[in-house]
Amino acid sequence: MRKWFIAVISAFLLLGCSRENLRNEREAQAFIDSLSEVLEPLQTGAMQLFWEATSTGSDSLFNEYAESENKLMKIYNNPAAYQHIRKLSTKKIKDPILAREIAVAYNEFLINQADTTAQKNLSDLFAELYTIFQNHIYKVGNREVPVGKLREKMRQSTDSAEREKTWKALKQTGPEIEGRFKQVVCLLNASARSLGFKNYYEQRLITQEEDPRLIEELVRQYAEGMTEPYRLVKIKIDSTLAAKFKIKTSDLQAWHHPDPFASDSPFGQSPEIDQFYQDKDVVEIARRFFSEIGFDIDEIIRRSDLTERPAKYRQSYSLDITRQGDVRVMANISNDARGMNILMHELGHAVHFMNISRDLPYYLLDLPTPSYYPRREIFVNKELPYLLRDNTHFFIAEGVAAFFANLTTDPNWMEQMLGLTPEQKAEYIRQMREIRPARELYLGGWMLVMFYFEKALYENPEQDLNKLWWDLVEKYQLIKRPEGRNEPDWACNFHLVILPLYYQNYLLGDVFAAQLLHAVAADQDLNSVAEIRFTDNKAIGDFLKGKVLSIGKRYRWDELVKRATGEELTVKYYLEQRGY
Repeated sequence: MRKWFIAVISAFLLLGCSRENLRNEREAQAFIDSLSEVLEPLQTGAMQLFWEATSTGSDSLFNEYAESENKLMKIYNNPAAYQHIRKLSTKKIKDPILAREIAVAYNEFLINQADTTAQKNLSDLFAELYTIFQNHIYKVGNREVPVGKLREKMRQSTDSAEREKTWKALKQTGPEIEGRFKQVVCLLNASARSLGFKNYYEQRLITQEEDPRLIEELVRQYAEGMTEPYRLVKIKIDSTLAAKFKIKTSDLQAWHHPDPFASDSPFGQSPEIDQFYQDKDVVEIARRFFSEIGFDIDEIIRRSDLTERPAKYRQSYSLDITRQGDVRVMANISNDARGMNILMHELGHAVHFMNISRDLPYYLLDLPTPSYYPRREIFVNKELPYLLRDNTHFFIAEGVAAFFANLTTDPNWMEQMLGLTPEQKAEYIRQMREIRPARELYLGGWMLVMFYFEKALYENPEQDLNKLWWDLVEKYQLIKRPEGRNEPDWACNFHLVILPLYYQNYLLGDVFAAQLLHAVAADQDLNSVAEIRFTDNKAIGDFLKGKVLSIGKRYRWDELVKRATGEELTVKYYLEQRGY
């Protein structure tokens, strides 16, 4: 009798749990369906406006885009909707796809919670900051000089005095940006603290499903692995620069480097690399390569805007206007090594857009961001639920793009795609023994400066940021601060201001790209990545589609990395492949 009673009670309890789970899932699905129905037309309209605005430089279109972003932000800023999704996030939902949609939606609501006034102020400030960057008139003395000409002088001039004037001219936006951006930081921090976070840095990482301690440890390992190699390559570069400018190495200044932030190595601009791209059509090379590994990009190319024009957007990006396959690239492509690299990077994003599984919902696609800079999102195919059509994580997106961009300086890829002779390949490898480590180490040093500066900035925006900036530049880039200079040089960085707390995604993306390349080699039973054949090898595309591109937001980033490569994210392969 006792056993019968227990069995009956258990059955009722199970039935009660089942009914509760069913109610939870119905409530969650209704919320997600309503959210997706509202988001889809607004998001599509916003992306179309952004495309047209960046293509033409039209202020009126940028204003329309800002208004559409404000409408999107109001959805996520709705207190009642936030409380509803917060409640749903605590309930047990058995359907893994629906549960994932709720988790992703909750994080997006959480990152965008701010009072209406603060949200409007943030939107207005981002609009002002973008306009300053886009429309600033640079001057040397009383003479107006286009920014392109200034950058050209930084690459080519051998006159130290002229370079100093040019470098300082490129920093002219700093004082104008500084005050407004500090307001942005304070507003973001206040909003984060109101939700229980220490600051916006912590809120941003946690809502991206990143454990700050884990990310900081990975960045620390990255920095530790490159410190000594960077020091050694910096000695060679300083010697080369000193000889070029006929000065002592001790007299080298920040303006003796080829770009205003020293993120490009002086060796990285070697014209010897460009010679292999002379008389070549980089768009056609990219089209052929992607076709040979199983990606048809003809329609992407047809829709894209790749030609430089006055007033056109100066940056590059890839997006899917409708999230149903209208994938486009915005870039200014030249037939040289740099143009090839940019194109391959953006097409890496584009093919990622085009190949996410047809089993996921739209909400694992993409979400708007409160800025004028488009997120480098990954397209998830239209049969996925709306809210799941997105990359698992930003750095996964950047890792895929870096995977393809890195090929443009790989000797095997160049031999196969550019038709290098054995003699040319051997000479190229000789050149790259210095050029490639220098370029990658310089970029790595720059990314470390950005990561640690942003972390410290949001932890304490009232500290002496000018000093902090140059302290980090001296530590990680080994470039001394100009004597007596106390200007907000940090505020001249477009990316830091318009897309805050993103640089760790480039850094970790490079780490993931190396791990992914190792996994491709292992999948083909090769002994090393040097043995990979890039022509007529659809196995590469099949591996990427099956292991990464099709996943969307189905899994957290850490689970995706382990499923795709068999290991947790590690800097080991990045360091190994570069010989550090």
